Amino acid sequence: MLLIVDAQVNQFEPPMAVHDGPEILTRLKSLVARARAANVPVAFIQNDGGEADPDLPGTPGWALHPELLPAGREKVYRKTTTDSFHETGLLEDLRAAGVTDLVIAGMQSNYCIDATTRRAVAEGFNVTLVSDAHSTFSFTEEPAAAIIQAQNEALGALVPLATTAEVSFT
Repeated sequence: MLLIVDAQVNQFEPPMAVHDGPEILTRLKSLVARARAANVPVAFIQNDGGEADPDLPGTPGWALHPELLPAGREKVYRKTTTDSFHETGLLEDLRAAGVTDLVIAGMQSNYCIDATTRRAVAEGFNVTLVSDAHSTFSFTEEPAAAIIQAQNEALGALVPLATTAEVSFT
C-alpha cells in the first residue's frame, strides 16, 4: 500500500510552503499514478489542526491538494497527532485487508513522517520510505534540507529508503 501523509494545500502554499514543494508534489503524483496503475492500494492521511493552525478542518489549507485526491474506493484517514495510526482506523483497515508492505511519502519529515514510519515498523509492517518524496519546513535555524537529510539517515537505520524512481509497485 502507498500511504500519502498530509499532502494538504497548506503544505504547498506560501508563506509556509515545504522545501522543494513543486518537486515533492510531482513525485507524490508520480507515486500515486504508478501505484494505481499497478492496482496497489493508496491511502491518504489528512491532519486536523487546531484553531490557530493552517490545517483547521474546513479551511482551504486543510483540504487535500487538488492534484492528490483519492479515487474510487481509496480512503482518507483523518488524524490529530503526528502518528497516522493513532485513533484513525488505519491500522485496523490494514490488518483486515492483509496489508504487510507500506510505502510512505508526504509531510512533514521530522513530525508525521517520522512518527508514522516508526509506528508502522513497531506494528510489524515492511516499510519503504521514499527518500525524495517527503519534506518539511525550515524550523528555527536548521534548514529544511538538513532536517530531511537527518530524517533519511535516522529512518534509514530502521527501514529501506528508495527514491521515487526506485520505488516499484510490482
